[in-house]
Amino acid sequence: METFATFMARVEPHVRRESFLDIMWAYKMSKDSLRGQERMEVDENGKHVRTFEHSRRVALIVLDELKSLDPVLIICALLHDLMEDSRDVTKEFIHHCFGWQIAEIVTVVSKVNVAKEAYVPRLAAFGDWRALMVK
Repeated sequence: METFATFMARVEPHVRRESFLDIMWAYKMSKDSLRGQERMEVDENGKHVRTFEHSRRVALIVLDELKSLDPVLIICALLHDLMEDSRDVTKEFIHHCFGWQIAEIVTVVSKVNVAKEAYVPRLAAFGDWRALMVK
């Protein structure tokens, strides 16, 4: 099982210190914001999976399957469901913490305030490949 320490140890040698700290902050923000929440998905023991595990798995897909060490992509993967699953995390809050680029990507992959039929066209029209990779 991937832990905070093992996750960060995988990233640290490959990114600038500032980016490393941003990834660390995104990991902690995601874990804290999703604390106590569970997904409908169940694990091999029949227990519901913590919502944070999904966000961490998406970040691990970015690292392991996409072979990407792009800090923006890693941060967006960690934060991608926060606007949907946490009432405290808004686009403005993400912008304040991580900048406009990450706030825009996270907003585009979020289903908050978007009609079901408008979601995919909005995602496709956004024009930043990282949004498609996170989704």
